Amino acid sequence: MDIRPAHHRREDRIRAHVLLRWLALLLIRVIENDSRATWHQLKKVFRPLMVAQHATKHGLVSEMNPLTSDQRRVLDALRVKPPACFPSVPTATNL
Repeated sequence: MDIRPAHHRREDRIRAHVLLRWLALLLIRVIENDSRATWHQLKKVFRPLMVAQHATKHGLVSEMNPLTSDQRRVLDALRVKPPACFPSVPTATNL
């Protein structure tokens, strides 16, 4: 998580900010435990994962590069379904 100053004045916003940070840290810890890797190791594994968008006459087509074996191992350990290679493909319309 990036750490930067948060300038909240109202108590409800401060409480919400602290709760969101706490939930993020809890999620990181659960992921670390289930994957048996540190957060820094996981960031290194998933950093090469990218999605490219291609403009077509029917709209944007999104394409993801193939998963590496390490990425698949982590997703399997977390019981997370791997993302589709083409997350979004517009349907052709007759004009």
